[in-house]
Amino acid sequence: MSERGRATRSDGRYKLLWDWLCPNNDEVKNNLLELIEDTSSKDILGIRLDCVQYAMEDFCKCARCAKMIKQSKMDWVDFRSSSISNFVRDVRRASKVPLMIGLEPDPAFLNERFGLNVKLLNDIADAFCVPIYMDYSITYWPDIIVYAFRQHVKKKLVIDLYAGYPKKPIENLFRAMIAVAKYADTILISTFDYNLALDVLNSLKDERFFKMVEEKDCKPLLQRLELFL
Repeated sequence: MSERGRATRSDGRYKLLWDWLCPNNDEVKNNLLELIEDTSSKDILGIRLDCVQYAMEDFCKCARCAKMIKQSKMDWVDFRSSSISNFVRDVRRASKVPLMIGLEPDPAFLNERFGLNVKLLNDIADAFCVPIYMDYSITYWPDIIVYAFRQHVKKKLVIDLYAGYPKKPIENLFRAMIAVAKYADTILISTFDYNLALDVLNSLKDERFFKMVEEKDCKPLLQRLELFL
């Protein structure tokens, strides 16, 4: 809840991609913890939590949160970051595998807008994943964003680039990989289409790609590709 209404897709004032639940709802948190504990007991490499945060800076102002913030005697920003960090600590205890936290691609105002205090979360999570989804026709934005995150994230930094539809020119994706490779520990290429994924994998083996990487003298990317391919 905010003073203007709920964080739902039906509320056109917010342009949200999904409906949001209050992060201080114990029923929601307990269900998630049970799911995480069960999932982490399987044969998996790790767990990635996306959107463990507030919807945006206006939320949450439900009766539950209003009561909690009054009892805590914290200010608005500290209360929200504390509630998110405490939940992630609970997840850390419940998980039997490494834990990665998804972050909004906003290195300047994560705490103020979403309750994501990277300084606190550095002591809890094993890795952070930042999605940067665009057409990559201009690469200075990925470069600026990833450089800024590298200054704050002390754990493994994973940058998620999107190769899905509408399909981007493969050269644009190449340039984005080169731009972020200097600062990212891992580059994740996301697509939800199997054939497109194969196309991207085959393109990474193409001479054009290696030529671009060599021209930019991007040694970190060349080293990773040698291991990958």
